[in-house]
Order: sequence, then C-alpha cells, then structure tokens
Amino acid sequence: MPEDVRADYDEARAIIDSSVRGACALLRLATEKLVLQHLQRDGGTLNDRIGKLVQNGIAPQIQQGLDTLRVIGNEAVHPAELDLRDDAETAQGLFSILNMMVEEAITRPRHLEEMYAKIPERKREGIEQRDRRALDAGDPA
Repeated sequence: MPEDVRADYDEARAIIDSSVRGACALLRLATEKLVLQHLQRDGGTLNDRIGKLVQNGIAPQIQQGLDTLRVIGNEAVHPAELDLRDDAETAQGLFSILNMMVEEAITRPRHLEEMYAKIPERKREGIEQRDRRALDAGDPA
C-alpha cells in the first residue's frame, strides 16, 4: 500500500472504535489518494477518475470496490441515506475492500511486471512480436 494511502488507513484503524463515521471518511480519503495519485492522475473528481479507469478497461470488481469506498465514505460525511454512526461492520468491510483494491490495482500488477522482466529480452521480444501479429490479424482494417 502506498505510504500516503497507508497513513489514512492506519488513522482510520486507530479511531474506528471511537468514530465509525470518521474511520469511513478517512477510508474514503485514502481511496481518493489511491486513485488520484496512483491509478488515474488525469483531472476531475474522484467519480470522474473512476469513470476514466472504466474507460481504460479496469476490471468491474475494482470499479465496484472503488465506488463502494467513495459512496459509503461520502455518506459518512454527508449522510443522506446511510447512517453509519454505529455501523462498525460496514467500516470493517471498507478496510477489507481498500486492501483488495490495493492488491488488485497495485500489488499484483507490480509483481507480474517484476516477474515478466526476468524473462530474457530476446524471449520478451518474441512475445511482443507474437502479440502484434495476433492484434493485426484481428484488426478488420
């Protein structure tokens, strides 16, 4: 987990027993930092940036997780339909979701890149040529 995201995550963990709403709000802030600083740097609101991630092909589960954190975190600060004052179970669920988002969007891709980089360059070039041929064969133009 990136350090800037981790700081808010740890603060949320420290206050959950005294303020569920505060913990949820901090997890929403951590999500915003994750998206704005690590996943989608192009401008706009958090909602806009999640939409851009969708346009770029992000997995539906990651979109759902990010939107869950965004909406429930907003509800903690600006209650409309959810009352999170005593809902520690939902807050605990948000911790789990944020961990999953980091795992899926940052940790796993980084691990795969590191392992792929261990393939000898000549072999990687062959893989890239294969993929270009496959893409060209599928291109109707």
